[in-house]
Amino acid sequence: MAAFSKNVVSGHWVHSFEEDMADEFVYRPNSFDFPRSRGRKEFDLQPDGKFRNVSPGRADLPEQSSGDWNIEDESVVIHYDDGTEDRLKIKEVTPTKLVIRKS
Repeated sequence: MAAFSKNVVSGHWVHSFEEDMADEFVYRPNSFDFPRSRGRKEFDLQPDGKFRNVSPGRADLPEQSSGDWNIEDESVVIHYDDGTEDRLKIKEVTPTKLVIRKS
């Protein structure tokens, strides 16, 4: 299994749902040329460990959350400011693509 470093995973990632597969979510850098969409989930994994999430919300208004993140056991572990946690299992990461296994 590959080891993923914080430096490789850091970045502003946007959900490229058109590329999702049955068992994975695909994210691309925010500089990627995405097709038009009513909204996309995106998150910013900052190198200093800060995390910011923006998702489409009610009436297409963005909803934001924040916290901190780290790499543990080949997963991005997010600790939200409200005390909840997410684990995103990394399948693949390159400068142009982040693939997360669906739980």
